[in-house]
This record gives sequence, C-alpha cells and structure tokens, in this order.
Amino acid sequence: MRGAPATVLNRLSTIATTRLYLSTLVLGELTAGAEKSPRRDILMAAIRDITAEMPVLPFDADAAAIYGRIRATLENKGSPIGPMDTLIAAQAVAHGLVLVTDNVREFRRVPDLHCEDWMRKLPSPRLG
Repeated sequence: MRGAPATVLNRLSTIATTRLYLSTLVLGELTAGAEKSPRRDILMAAIRDITAEMPVLPFDADAAAIYGRIRATLENKGSPIGPMDTLIAAQAVAHGLVLVTDNVREFRRVPDLHCEDWMRKLPSPRLG
C-alpha cells in the first residue's frame, strides 16, 4: 500500500492477507474520499490495489442486528458514536474481527469490540 506509514506496513507484514478484510462500508468511505480529491486517479488506483490483495467483507443481517444493539446501547448511555462508525463496529463484532483504526478512543465505547491502532509504534519487548 503506497504511502502507508511504516508502522502499518510492519504490522501488515506479520499477518497473512487471508486474515485481513476490508469492510464494504470502509470501501465506500475510501471511494467517496477519492472521488472528491484532486488526486482521484492516484487514490482510486490505491483502492484497486487494496481490494486486489484483501477480501471485501459485505455488511450482512448479523451485522445489522448487532448494529441495532450497539446503537441502542450507546444512545441509552448518552455516548453514541458516528453512524458510519457504529455500522463498521457492528460488522467487526458480528464476525469476531479486530477493528484496525486510528480512532480507538471513540470505538472503545462499543461493547464486545476489539480494536487496535496500527499507527502507533508497538512497544519494544522487555528483555531480562
């Protein structure tokens, strides 16, 4: 992935691409951003590169049901997150996946969601 920070590329190199998925929702967000950009052609090519290497995970009925539960839970607590983030979180929870995001602070409010920020450098292992 051209232009990705080294920390992200390092994490990607440790995981088989068969264990990574791109959400259809995230694909839509990436495409919308690319379509509005003066660098449209470059960004669309990058999106094609990503989708050639990574399976795209559709939003399904299980994710929709979990979306309803998450949205109601967060709204009842008075701490909702954005609608698209709620959908993306629901998809990850429905499929038992870890959500990779640089917005861990917002996603931490979602029950049963596991997320990681690959933009942050991994701590060095302690020796001895």
